[in-house]
Amino acid sequence: MQTTIFQTDVMEVGDIEGAVREHLAAFARGDFDAWGESFAPNVFFTAADPEEVFLERETVVAEMHRDFDFAFDEGLQVDLEPQSFRLGISPDQKLAWSAAPLRYTVRFQGEANSFVLRHTAVLLKIDRRWFITATQYSLTLPEARILEVLTGRYLPTPNVIVNKIPPNAQSLVNEFTDNLADLSIAAITRDAYAFGPFPEEYAEGETDVRALFAKWTARWCAPPLGPDEVMAEFVSAESGWVGANVEVNMLYMGEQVTLPLRALFVYQKEQDHWAIDHAHLSVGIPDELAE
Repeated sequence: MQTTIFQTDVMEVGDIEGAVREHLAAFARGDFDAWGESFAPNVFFTAADPEEVFLERETVVAEMHRDFDFAFDEGLQVDLEPQSFRLGISPDQKLAWSAAPLRYTVRFQGEANSFVLRHTAVLLKIDRRWFITATQYSLTLPEARILEVLTGRYLPTPNVIVNKIPPNAQSLVNEFTDNLADLSIAAITRDAYAFGPFPEEYAEGETDVRALFAKWTARWCAPPLGPDEVMAEFVSAESGWVGANVEVNMLYMGEQVTLPLRALFVYQKEQDHWAIDHAHLSVGIPDELAE
């Protein structure tokens, strides 16, 4: 397992990676109260399923207990292991992010199932400890499969994100929305990292991330719709993040289809402008489609 460090004071690396690893380990052992202790009280949480959007730590923890306690009592075993680990931190060390593909293996009643989730965690420091303030999980399916599903009109749109834009975060949101039509022309940090919505779509470094963004723009047959629903947090004068639901139009078999996407972008201030440091764009995959 490889850990790649971007823009990071080495003294903070152990604390950041340790916080995320313990968070994942607590989930794997079914200790959802300990898992929830890694979150800030008002966490922005999106899981792979389009219905799973939560805005408070207590709500997320309660949902995990409802979904998994019975199964763990009946012998459920979960392995959740990062296949690689990428970390970034703002120059003022007030915000950090981690990005990792996770090998998720479930064993229950004599059967085993394994797949890869993409995971982003955005962390902020409170009283010398790192807490997750925003996080996104995603599951990738081939683009052709997703577009085929869209022609059948049964891919649900993600649950609504309640608009929450503090006044000091408006510049972050403006940066996101102004460049959404063509992210490849946005400011991007030298060591940026990005996850795309489909398999094999990930990029590391400004040049490759810009190329991935250009690939997305070329596939969209019209500028993205929205975002009408946005969350944002201005962590410091040098860092912040934006989460949103976005719809894009694509062509499949001669028909235009509308693809609902989730976006989580981390920004870093460079001179007098905001630059993308990490981007996670995904499709919400309902359980019946993931099987």
